[in-house]
Amino acid sequence: NQWAGLMRSGRLWTPDPHFNAAVDAARLVAVRAVQHLRTGWAPSTRRTLEVGALVQAWDAIDPIISRNLLAHLRRATAQGDGRLPMLLTVHPKEPALAATPADLPAYNTGYLAALHRHFQQHGDDAWLAEHGPALAACAEALVRLRWEAPAAATPAAQAWIAAGLGHAVALADLLDDAVNAERWRGELAQMAQVAAAPGATVPEVFSFDGWAARYGWHAGSAAQLWRFDDDLAAARLAGDAVFQGCGLRRHGDLLTVAPTWPPAWGWWALLGLGMTDGKRLSLLWDGATLHATQPVVSALPVRLWQRIQIHGVDEFDFNPYFELTPPSHSGDTAQRERFRPIFHI
Repeated sequence: NQWAGLMRSGRLWTPDPHFNAAVDAARLVAVRAVQHLRTGWAPSTRRTLEVGALVQAWDAIDPIISRNLLAHLRRATAQGDGRLPMLLTVHPKEPALAATPADLPAYNTGYLAALHRHFQQHGDDAWLAEHGPALAACAEALVRLRWEAPAAATPAAQAWIAAGLGHAVALADLLDDAVNAERWRGELAQMAQVAAAPGATVPEVFSFDGWAARYGWHAGSAAQLWRFDDDLAAARLAGDAVFQGCGLRRHGDLLTVAPTWPPAWGWWALLGLGMTDGKRLSLLWDGATLHATQPVVSALPVRLWQRIQIHGVDEFDFNPYFELTPPSHSGDTAQRERFRPIFHI
């Protein structure tokens, strides 16, 4: 059914069962945290600040939902003259609750950062061009804020502005918008002494050490009841595990894979990751070869297959193995292969 298919989409398997359980729980949190309003897709809380983390999670589940969330922010930006509201409205004609000048930098930067990250993970020039006017309006609102409300430009707000303009410059370069890119670089040059705000940027490499504490995953009141402290941290884990852990990046028409998992891991797999063109990508690293269902570029040896599936994962009969189906043009001599993983208990 549709729910089961959603839960299987982009599912990550590693030798660490505890980590697998956390990522699965994080995906469930992200799926439950969105809803479709009359104005578009939005966080269930309608808080604009939550969209970035949810886009990161949904990029690993269904990137079309990510694009719908970002499209809602695009429309809200146009309605607010570049100033995103605190809450996304339920009805199209409902007045938006404006963000204060002190809070606006975090809201606008959240949108620009989510745009930039989504492009890196599911890059599409035509899609990014649709957001061109909105991202320019957001960046200009950040620039104006420095002069129109200097009393609200606290060190933290200035840091968010610098981070937002950094994303805006990168996006303008991608759009070949040299005029705006140069203007915003000039603004950044005046802010060169401002440090990046906490949370404005994210590391490109997933650090497995201390992941549970970093994402707030711990035991609850019962010894076996594990949970997240914060739903947004859970959403970030769902996306970071796939795109930083597996090292997936889109470069034009090329998809690169540069995993950052612990060297001791002898295998890992990512199954059925949805792409914006409707295709799905499955990957399996067996310790020697990176098996893939779509062409990828990697420093690892790559072998293409038509399908990579996992079997034997029933709740009461857990004895998993991966089955690899060769491409249909391989001929009658091509045989299916199996790989049986070993988990670290």
